[in-house]
Amino acid sequence: MRRASKRMVGMVVTAGVLLGVAIGTVGLAAASGSRVASPRAAHDTSSSAPCTSASYTLTVDVTPPTGTALSISVTGQVDFVSEAVTASVTLPSSFPIAALAGTTLKAELVAGTVYVAVPASLSGFVGGAPWVSIAVPSTAATGLGTVFTDLASWCGNAQSIVSALDSHGGSTASLGSSSIDDVPATGTQVEQVGKRIPRMLKLPRSLTRGIFEGGKAPIDVWADPQGQLVRLTIGGTVTLTVTNIDQPVSITAPTGAVPLPQSFLKMFGSL
Repeated sequence: MRRASKRMVGMVVTAGVLLGVAIGTVGLAAASGSRVASPRAAHDTSSSAPCTSASYTLTVDVTPPTGTALSISVTGQVDFVSEAVTASVTLPSSFPIAALAGTTLKAELVAGTVYVAVPASLSGFVGGAPWVSIAVPSTAATGLGTVFTDLASWCGNAQSIVSALDSHGGSTASLGSSSIDDVPATGTQVEQVGKRIPRMLKLPRSLTRGIFEGGKAPIDVWADPQGQLVRLTIGGTVTLTVTNIDQPVSITAPTGAVPLPQSFLKMFGSL
């Protein structure tokens, strides 16, 4: 029973860490030991300056082994300068882990530490603490900084994403003009072989396996008049919407967190 309780806490931490996929998960994956490969294509950085902050919504449509399709949306904020990010998601009632189905999970990355809010139903496993925390290994600090720098550049210059994807067999087409969340935007669609997308966008294969596979997938990149990214859609299953670019944001570490050993990061990697 005690071992099962520890495993449950581990799943809570794992689920919380996964919430950072939109902005910070790449960094968290690097912290947990995943190798992030550098893309071969050079990025176009001649347009907008890197973003300093932003809000985001990431929606991912997945079909788990149970066969029941799920649509999960993660929302949060990111401070690229301070290398901090928040994430929140309400899991659907059909989520395959019964203890987490229907619950709202929150996670933060602040000053090199990951914080995960503990659902009320599981707080007893950590002595009633509202949060648990895991310090990112010091050896991953450089990797995290690089991740935030790259993401800030892509946020500020949507064309750099197109340039990265439009190589090694990619093809582009104009999507014309539209309005996204009342913001005028111009779109470009890139078709790229699915298995190449993680490498070109510096996404660790351990987190994208089963999502970007097979033949060519369409990637829609939408930019505002300043050239900043407002929406990115991949294969119709992953949609990232970026708002409130360069607006003031304050991300602080929560109080009352119970620290967990870094061995939980290894559990995350194995899962």
